[in-house]
Amino acid sequence: SNTETYAKNLEQLVVRLKATGVKLVWGTTTPIPEGAKTHDVGDSVPYNTVAAAIMAKHGIPVSDLYGLVKPDLAAHIRPQNIHFTPSGSEFLARQVAQDILTQLQSGDVPANR
Repeated sequence: SNTETYAKNLEQLVVRLKATGVKLVWGTTTPIPEGAKTHDVGDSVPYNTVAAAIMAKHGIPVSDLYGLVKPDLAAHIRPQNIHFTPSGSEFLARQVAQDILTQLQSGDVPANR
């Protein structure tokens, strides 16, 4: 979808999820490597920009996966592919787990969650 449709859908999703009382953490879209067949390099940037504004508006913390892997993307992703190697997926998962743990330890997690 285009960024306008993405923004509309993401806004609705965030509002709906926040209404449940759960704690949210948003993970940014990772970079697109050179030669990927289904996406163009840079495609994730405008979507991350749109998502960042929505997350800021709603006070949702962001796990910056884009920034994490961008400096050494080739070490973590399959060549000319948008999918990560097993070790690249583990690298991302460690960051996501840490960011979720940080939010859970913030003390304002709803009971029974």
